[in-house]
Amino acid sequence: SSDPDGARAEQYRLLRCRLQDLSDPRVIVVTSAMRGEGKTMAVANLALAYAEGGAHSVVMIDAHLSAPRLTEVLGAQARSEVMQEPDLTSGLDIWQYEPNLFLVPALGQRIKRSAVLSSPSFAMLIADLRQTFDYVIIDSPAVASAADAKIVMRNADAGLFVTRSRKTTQQQVRVALDRLG
Repeated sequence: SSDPDGARAEQYRLLRCRLQDLSDPRVIVVTSAMRGEGKTMAVANLALAYAEGGAHSVVMIDAHLSAPRLTEVLGAQARSEVMQEPDLTSGLDIWQYEPNLFLVPALGQRIKRSAVLSSPSFAMLIADLRQTFDYVIIDSPAVASAADAKIVMRNADAGLFVTRSRKTTQQQVRVALDRLG
C-alpha cells in the first residue's frame, strides 16, 4: 500500500495479527481462483506488514514462473538461464529492499515449472529460507491457470486465497478450492 498509515495498510496488519493468533504460519502461499485478483499486491503488502518495525525478517518468493509479476513490480531480474535439472540454490539471487525484507525473484520462463516446483531442490530452498527468515511468503499462480499453487502448497504451513470483490464468482471459488483439495 502506498500509504503506510491508510486503511488498506491497517487491513494487512490486521491479517498479520489474525494469522499470528491462529497458528502463526511461517511459510505462506498466496493464490486465487483466477488471474488479476490481487495476489501479488497481497504478497507485497503482507510482507511489509510482517517486516515493519524490524521485528521480523521476511522473504518473498516469486513462484509465478510464467508471469513473474512480483519480480517485475519490485524491479528485480528473473534468472534467465535454462535449467535442465532444477538446482535452485546455485547462483540464487536474493534481493534486499529493507534491512529485513527480501525477495527471491522468479526463475524465468524457460523452465519446466512443475518440474522445478515439485523438485527436492525447491523443497530444500523453502527449508533453507525457513531457517534463515522468520516468514516466507510465496506468490503463486492462480489455480485456474496451473497446478503450480497446489504443488507449492506442499511446502507451506498455510495458504491464503485471494478473491476480487464483485468480480470473482462463487463458482470460480468452488472450482479452485476443489482443485486445491
